[in-house]
Amino acid sequence: MEINPFQDFSRPVFATVLYLVLYELTLWNQIYSKVAQAVAPDDELRSFNRFDLKHRHWEMSDRTVANFLEQTPFVLGLLWMHALFISAPAAGTAGFVYIAFRALYPIMWAIKGEWNPFFIELSNQPSYAVLNYFKVSLLWQIFLGTPLSEALPDSSIRFVLSCMGIHCLTLIVIMALSWPFYKALELGFLEGSQCVSGVRAKKMYKTFDLDDHKAI
Repeated sequence: MEINPFQDFSRPVFATVLYLVLYELTLWNQIYSKVAQAVAPDDELRSFNRFDLKHRHWEMSDRTVANFLEQTPFVLGLLWMHALFISAPAAGTAGFVYIAFRALYPIMWAIKGEWNPFFIELSNQPSYAVLNYFKVSLLWQIFLGTPLSEALPDSSIRFVLSCMGIHCLTLIVIMALSWPFYKALELGFLEGSQCVSGVRAKKMYKTFDLDDHKAI
């Protein structure tokens, strides 16, 4: 598996710039939402609590930025590995698809002004499908030495359906691996350890006033 430097990298470069611009827009949205929450109706500044989620616009803005922080290593890492080792144009095109659906994330949240799993997943799942396509493509190239795209249907509709199938299978594998990983780590947080146990955490949670965020 070798890097192919003799390609036109304009698409992945453009996709990367678009992704970072979109990320920057979410940062500005977060700033504006923070200011709006901190200013009272009488235009006097009040204390700002980033964990006060009674303000739905702030909740959406903050979570959108967090989502970008979580996904950026996957997006840029996989996009550029695919561009360097498999196909730069294909990586760029897939990147555009990812960006289009990722841009829908705050829009889907803003439709009804609150978190709606159905609308949010219309943004999330196609985006994750692109990332899982990158993962499987790279592994396919490593172990079989040929591009995964050559093994998929030429028809656009069948190609998309195949990618969704790859996404679902990859998700099942990841979830199957994550559960024993979680259970193994959980052993370090059993009752009696120096860490806060699940029972103690529930008791602490019950003594927390969600309205003013002060222990009572």
